[in-house]
Amino acid sequence: MRNLEHNPAQNDSLCNACMTPALILQLREETRRSGADAIIRAQDVCEYGIRSLSVSPLTDGWYMVRYKWNRDSDYIEIPLKAANCESGLKILHITPTRLGSRYGDDLLPQD
Repeated sequence: MRNLEHNPAQNDSLCNACMTPALILQLREETRRSGADAIIRAQDVCEYGIRSLSVSPLTDGWYMVRYKWNRDSDYIEIPLKAANCESGLKILHITPTRLGSRYGDDLLPQD
């Protein structure tokens, strides 16, 4: 989130280090289609969102990322799946915005 706010160019290297190539392509397409960043489900970032960011484990490699726009707003919840790969821990899937806070291996793309 700080990269979006202060140095968007660093996001490419961060995404390459932390996500699978297939996920990066999927997120780019979803961002292009929706006009909002598919990783954070928003068009921009606010300082309160950065401070309120939290990640909680769910089950089977799934995690819930949460943040708020302000003290009174509801949490934005973004489920994601991560796993150890040859090059370290990688994010394999971020639930698309249209699916809300749903998570589970049944949402993963079938190769």
